[in-house]
Amino acid sequence: MNDYRIQLEKLKNFVLEASTYNKVDNEMSSEYFKLRNGVLTKYPSKEKLPICLKKCSTLSDIRIYFQGQATDYKTRRSLINNEFNNSLSFDVISDFEKSVDEIEENDLDILPNEVKRKGKEMANMYFILYCIENSLRIFIEKVFISRLGGDYFAKIQIPTSASKSIQAKKESEQKKKWISIRGNSELFYLDFKDLSALISNNWEYFKDYFPNEQWIKGKIEELGDCRNLIAHNSYIGEHEKNVINVYHRSIVKQICNQTNIDKNIKTI
Repeated sequence: MNDYRIQLEKLKNFVLEASTYNKVDNEMSSEYFKLRNGVLTKYPSKEKLPICLKKCSTLSDIRIYFQGQATDYKTRRSLINNEFNNSLSFDVISDFEKSVDEIEENDLDILPNEVKRKGKEMANMYFILYCIENSLRIFIEKVFISRLGGDYFAKIQIPTSASKSIQAKKESEQKKKWISIRGNSELFYLDFKDLSALISNNWEYFKDYFPNEQWIKGKIEELGDCRNLIAHNSYIGEHEKNVINVYHRSIVKQICNQTNIDKNIKTI
């Protein structure tokens, strides 16, 4: 199921690009067509698939589909997120439990109940971190596009270490064709903590959206520490869980309450 989840994430990115950023090329259209057909053929719970995937065989169809539902960028993105959320949230823990059950049915109970319990807790925490990280990526991109246009990445101040990291990841991606691409935006090649440095280096564009620079910088860096522990299969305690939950609410509330970003983005 993890493969399906990755494929759905990629499809969601294509749908967002086609519906909100007006970036559709032949390569992207071809990739969408192949991924969609694969998901429709193999996905075990078709009733949970996004309606747009069932109805739209091409990215041109996707654009027409969402243009018919909303005229503005912000509403389309919300509609797309709602369509994909059910499919993307349906599986991580249930698939883990299914794998464990299959092991136990074969009398290979290698996972103690305590380990399974902690694994479920960490899966929940990682899901929250995943949402925070990608909400920030989307927010950052919207700010840059509204101020600098679609070619913003060539105009912003990028930390040298982050720039080298992006290049290294892209080179690795070219060599390892079996690994899914990270996304259609350079921001998806940045690590979580790099987002903090990116905001700091371009603070003039973000100063109106946060109480102060340290407010967001400190939260991202602390969340990044928690993320790294979970990503390396460590168990975090109550303090770290509280940090994740509180910072999640604070950051999401802060960036979601901004109403002036989309005003400068041309409706497609």
